Amino acid sequence: MICKYYDIEVKLSEDQKTVTEICWDKKTSREQRNILSGCYVIETTQQHLTGSEIWEQYMLLNRVESVFKDLKSELGMRPVYYQTDKRTESHLFIGVLAYHILNVIETSLKAKGDTREWKTIKEVLNTHVRNTVVMSGKDMSWHIRVLGTSESQHLEIYNALKVKDPLKRNKQNIHLRL
Repeated sequence: MICKYYDIEVKLSEDQKTVTEICWDKKTSREQRNILSGCYVIETTQQHLTGSEIWEQYMLLNRVESVFKDLKSELGMRPVYYQTDKRTESHLFIGVLAYHILNVIETSLKAKGDTREWKTIKEVLNTHVRNTVVMSGKDMSWHIRVLGTSESQHLEIYNALKVKDPLKRNKQNIHLRL
């Protein structure tokens, strides 16, 4: 709604059927808006903190909220239906536990010089997959795990976290049909 920032006057012809001129002036509120555009205003009761400390806490809160939203989607915890206290407690417990694991992963990677955030780490590791090939015969079926080869970006993360390649387990199951 641009009209709140301008005083607009429309001049009509004598017969009042045609616009002959449009005049406008900026209201002072528009000029104040220009001054404040792009500025954040964060209110706090924490008077002992410096401006940069307040900003760090705000960004941490922003990050935690974003991570919880992402984790809830990943863990299949959305939408949330709280019908009992136990469900609320369980949901909170799983969310906090997942956040701590995520935080340990990011902190461990940062200690090794890797500054990627969880979202990026997840995108990278999602490309390392394992598939199961199922072949059926007359009397039996075979389930063979086919492992994706770890790429350098996967190995960087695994090595930094001191994790052995998690997909290096090869399984071959044979099911007899009776």
